[in-house]
Amino acid sequence: MEPRTATSHRGFVSWQGFLLTASILTLWSPPTTAQMTIESVPFDAVEGADVLLLVHNLPKYISTYKWYKGETTATKSMIIQYSTIMKRHTTGDAHSNRETIYPNGSLLIKNVTREDTGFYTFSINRVLKPKTASGQFHVHKPVSRPSVQASNIPLTEDDPVVLTCLSNNTDISIRWIFNNQDLQLSERMNLSQNKSTLTIDPVKIEDAGEYQCEVSNPVSSNRSDTLWLPVFKPVSRPSVQASNTPLTEDDPVVLTCLSNNTDISIRWIFNNQDLQLSERMTLSENKSTLTINPVKIEDAGEYQCEVSNPVSSNRSDTLWLPVFKPVSRPSVQASNTPLTEDDPVVLTCLSNNTDISIRWIFNNQDLQLSERMTLSENKSTLTINPVKIEDAGEYQCEVSNPVSSNRSDTLWLPVFKPVSRPSVQASNTPLTEDDPVVLTCLSNNTDISIRWIFNNQDLQLSERMTLSENKSTLTINPVKIEDAGEYQCEVSNPVSSNRSDTLWLPVFKPVSRPSVQASNTPLTEDDPVVLTCLSNNTDISIRWIFNNQDLQLSERMTLSENKSTLTINPVKIEDAGEYQCEVSNPVSSNRSDTLWLPVFKPVSRPSVQASNTPLTEDDPVVLTCLSNNTDISIRWIFNNQDLQLSERMTLSENKSTLTINPVKIEDAGEYQCEVSNPVSSNRSDTLWLPVFKPVSRPSVQASNTPLTEDDPVVLTCLSNNTDISIRWIFNNQDLQLSERMTLSENKSTLTINPVKIEDAGEYQCEVSNPVSSNRSDTLWLPVFKPVSRPSVQASNTPLTEDDPVVLTCLSNNTDISIRWIFNNQDLQLSERMTLSENKSTLTINPVKIEDAGEYQCEVSNPVSSNRSDTLWLPVFTPVRQPSIHASNNIVTEDDSVLLTCLSNDTGISIQWFFNKQDLQLSETMKLTENNSTLTIDPVKIEDAGKYHCEVSNPVSSNRSDPLQLNVFPFLPKPYITVNNSSPVEGEEAVALTCEPETQNTTYLWWINGQSLQDGDRLKLSEGNRTLTLLKVTRKDTGPYECETRNPATFNQSDPAFLNISYGPDDPVISPQESYFRAGTFLRLSCDADSNPPAQYSWLVNGSFLQPTQELFIPNISENDTGSYTCLVSNLASGLNKSSVKDITVTAPVRQPSIHISKTIVTEHDSVVLTCLSNDTGTSIQWIFKNQELKLSERKKLSEKNSTLTINPVKIEDAGEYQCEVSNPVSSNRSHLLRLNVSVEDRTGLSVGVIVGIVIAAVAVVALISVLVYFLVFSGSGRTGPL
Repeated sequence: MEPRTATSHRGFVSWQGFLLTASILTLWSPPTTAQMTIESVPFDAVEGADVLLLVHNLPKYISTYKWYKGETTATKSMIIQYSTIMKRHTTGDAHSNRETIYPNGSLLIKNVTREDTGFYTFSINRVLKPKTASGQFHVHKPVSRPSVQASNIPLTEDDPVVLTCLSNNTDISIRWIFNNQDLQLSERMNLSQNKSTLTIDPVKIEDAGEYQCEVSNPVSSNRSDTLWLPVFKPVSRPSVQASNTPLTEDDPVVLTCLSNNTDISIRWIFNNQDLQLSERMTLSENKSTLTINPVKIEDAGEYQCEVSNPVSSNRSDTLWLPVFKPVSRPSVQASNTPLTEDDPVVLTCLSNNTDISIRWIFNNQDLQLSERMTLSENKSTLTINPVKIEDAGEYQCEVSNPVSSNRSDTLWLPVFKPVSRPSVQASNTPLTEDDPVVLTCLSNNTDISIRWIFNNQDLQLSERMTLSENKSTLTINPVKIEDAGEYQCEVSNPVSSNRSDTLWLPVFKPVSRPSVQASNTPLTEDDPVVLTCLSNNTDISIRWIFNNQDLQLSERMTLSENKSTLTINPVKIEDAGEYQCEVSNPVSSNRSDTLWLPVFKPVSRPSVQASNTPLTEDDPVVLTCLSNNTDISIRWIFNNQDLQLSERMTLSENKSTLTINPVKIEDAGEYQCEVSNPVSSNRSDTLWLPVFKPVSRPSVQASNTPLTEDDPVVLTCLSNNTDISIRWIFNNQDLQLSERMTLSENKSTLTINPVKIEDAGEYQCEVSNPVSSNRSDTLWLPVFKPVSRPSVQASNTPLTEDDPVVLTCLSNNTDISIRWIFNNQDLQLSERMTLSENKSTLTINPVKIEDAGEYQCEVSNPVSSNRSDTLWLPVFTPVRQPSIHASNNIVTEDDSVLLTCLSNDTGISIQWFFNKQDLQLSETMKLTENNSTLTIDPVKIEDAGKYHCEVSNPVSSNRSDPLQLNVFPFLPKPYITVNNSSPVEGEEAVALTCEPETQNTTYLWWINGQSLQDGDRLKLSEGNRTLTLLKVTRKDTGPYECETRNPATFNQSDPAFLNISYGPDDPVISPQESYFRAGTFLRLSCDADSNPPAQYSWLVNGSFLQPTQELFIPNISENDTGSYTCLVSNLASGLNKSSVKDITVTAPVRQPSIHISKTIVTEHDSVVLTCLSNDTGTSIQWIFKNQELKLSERKKLSEKNSTLTINPVKIEDAGEYQCEVSNPVSSNRSHLLRLNVSVEDRTGLSVGVIVGIVIAAVAVVALISVLVYFLVFSGSGRTGPL
């Protein structure tokens, strides 16, 4: 926030303003008979500023104006005079080359010093009679920076502390600042009378912070550096917490020191000594966590942490950290086995470990002791007497200590009796085809044989079936539909057998994978979105998953009846994430791939910051794009165009920083950065980057040398640099131009005409630009003439004995010798006298009565000499000038003030003066017994003025400088009146007035805590009391505050607001989609920025439908296709806007089919595939082997893609073909069509002919074999088998 200061501070008025005022007064000098007065602008000025003395009510018929220093018209005090007849001015003895007179009589004094403080007299000569008027002004030094010092630091809550504002300045006001705001005094705070010390007793935590003091006088203020005042509470007891306990050796552990305190140091203690860190121990950066990894037995012990701040410390209770080794595995041993029902048995748990607990496990569960079971005292032996069949099973024992446990291998304890009926259990049911399944024959019997039955017959094992070694489990992998049926198992032992009940094994096919589709993406926060779960399966259940967890529906989410669509309206940032849907039937489920739903906020405006500026060529510079946004892209702009990177420019990885190294002149210009995300972008304000070359050394050249007094000379500053400023230096100080000196327009030449002796000396010129400066070598300019008469001047006179005094031999001559004469004889130097190196000054320290007398100096050069007039040096003991100290010189009416006359003299009388007259004591004024202190209580407005005190003794008197006492009234709380609190944007103006109107008051305006200045639309009245806003905009709502100030007090109004009517802006219809699926719902939302809120209504194809902002139509059909118009209106602004959106409703497409000219073709044949669909207005796409068909010169599509012709067919064309039809809201794919391609026979015979030939050949061979057999048997006389 800008400091709350007036637009023009007292004492800081530009000289251009003075000249403008003077020019206006020159052109307009109204006739008046009123008294002539002088006004000082400003009355209180800062050293180095300009002051304009304005003459009011100037009479007619004036021949001459004259200005004098002081309240006198003595000739030696004349500054300047102006002749209205000759239109010329003449300077006087009191002219200092800083005064300018204007034709209207006003006097401008430039670069004022504190010596210029006082009265100035204006005199006119006219036909009738002379006339005078006087005015005055004060010049103040700017206050220097104070500092704040604390009596004690750091502080414990409830300690006392004293803050002191240390300053070298006098006559100042002091203000205290806490955390960059005016300090609000609490009941625990006290300020000293002059506010230089602030006492806080007792100090509280809320007093900790940054303290500053600000000192000010009528023309300036300065603020100290911040003093951080730390306040601490005594630390409370911490505690130690372990991440895990008890611990096994080699485990990791983290010990945390828990404390409610802040800004603390932490120390760790182990077994009552400082913890020595081993290589296995690490501390966090703030030492609050101690990590031991791995832990060893020697780390067991007592741990503590100690917290401390600068004023206290506290130690935690001890934490015992136990560390153990893990137990080894035990074993179980039986006294006898196998067992017959009713036998006794003892089971023993054998272990090498000590200090352990023992637990018995039976069939993988804790053993439940029956009345037949007993345990020994340490539970190491288990006795069962008598044993029953139910005791048969697997026995284990488990041993444990606080950090580990171990379980024995199982011991099988068999007990026999006739077999009982078994049962069949399936590992998983129902089953999906190709799932594995394990059928288990469950039996309580032991030592049995097992047989499997399928559909009441012995099971015939297939290659997909395997039996376990004991045949108790039957594994089928993979399961096929033909494996569904009734399964049984039969168990037997040597004395019995038993068959289980049947188990029906069902087998199903699995569901296919669904997919998730979003209605629109990416999304801006508050958009609506519809997510649809797409699946080819039927009779399924649907479940939604968000970020790998079940979706928890919020009030902004709705599911359709079958849960296939999820609507989120409006979407929020927290809805961004991964969405999936899962479909399932009794035997399977399948989850879709994740759909990432991105949600963004519009990006805010970035800013560009330079690491250093202005720049010298070849400097490095880093430009940084500052943004509060995340997940953004950054683009750099140079002079309103995309930045073209040069070899000297590099961008950081995320492009947020642009480094130019080195910088060249051509890099100077306007830089911007633009940030964007998928839904918005924003560009920074421009940053101007200036680049300069360092200036080279100039030189000074004189037109002629040496010089005789009254010659002219031209000095030229020679430089190769451009765009530079030139400054002239004379004898190592800034050159003060005399009336004989003129500078050229660019200050490169200095003309002196005529040259005088005082112009002799060393001249230099200095050239500079914003990044560098350079000074020439010195040029000595000698000027000669015969020596003139010198004079002797005393530094102070009259003198008090023991004062020091410096006598100076003043001479306009150079290159001279000096000789001193006392009482007409050569001066004999005493031990109290010293001469300067050139003998021009004679210092006597201390002065004695005998030093009183006549002093002369004689100057000479080789051709002449001259002696000064005598200077009488008197030595007295006079009274010294007193001074007045005021407890405060800017006061509010009804305050009290003490004026003290300070004097180092004794035996004096004191007299008080008010406005140059003897002070007349009022009933509110009191003097002390010796008149040294004047108390005014209470102070009134009429007490304001100039106060002097005068001290005197019998031989001398002395009067103090005037002290101006300023008295101001207390300002009431202001308030704001508005002529129109509900204006219309862009049409009406609003005037805000700060009430009440008070005299000598400065008015300031604020909006949103920022000061207001005149602008294109913001106009302030002459006194700033009325603020006018021209053609208000929606950003002008406020809040507005006005502040009234005078030098002693200020007050601020309550905030005022404007209710500005605007809009409606062009409405926006969402969502963006124009095509919708028949049978779903249509939800359109219309938004337009407006105040007051706009009224909404909907039209469909020109007919009124609903007077709502959101239009909802459930179960839409193709009849709902048309033009949808949103109308918005604002009754206050009288404006109406509309927006039209065309909506098309389409039915989902049905499944197409493929017709093929022939399904089995030979290579090099042709084939035609036709996609048949009952839908119109669709697009057709062909799929080959589950991928989009790639067309070649052999594969061609008809005009609308419905027919695919392959000519000629190749082997690689064999495979599965599908066609997919789609419209803007849906798509559907045909069943697979298999195209078989056979290799062409190279003989030219058809396949049928080849098959016939083979069969005939086989028949002929068989017939020949029969005939040969018959002939062989006939020839031998034997009868064959026939």
